[in-house]
Amino acid sequence: MPRAIEGEERLVVSSGKLLGTERRHNEALVMFLLRQRRAARFGNGIGPGSPLYDRIRRELQQEMKREASDPERIRRTNASIARKLDTIRMEMVAEMVAKFNDAISGWMGDNPGKVPQVTSDFHLVAAGEDACAG
Repeated sequence: MPRAIEGEERLVVSSGKLLGTERRHNEALVMFLLRQRRAARFGNGIGPGSPLYDRIRRELQQEMKREASDPERIRRTNASIARKLDTIRMEMVAEMVAKFNDAISGWMGDNPGKVPQVTSDFHLVAAGEDACAG
């Protein structure tokens, strides 16, 4: 703290001879202390309520509104969402088919020579049999 306020005394030397001393103040250190202790006056001042912050916020909000109402951007976003949903559906169908094939294979092993039929509640029974009988 004293070095920031009072400065630092340094020797002035020329050709190996001491000419005297000088006091050097560290302006960066003074500004650091002022920003920490009196931020309202010496801080960067960019925050809610400051004119710069409010102007940047308004500009960003206007840009976001323009982008949100851009028909081409909306079309691209919807197409991207549709592609992602299609991928998810295909993965789910592939998983369901794999599980169904495993179930059919197991059922066929337990019921040789019978034709499988899927009931309305998704149980496997032999064709012509009642779901309760199997």
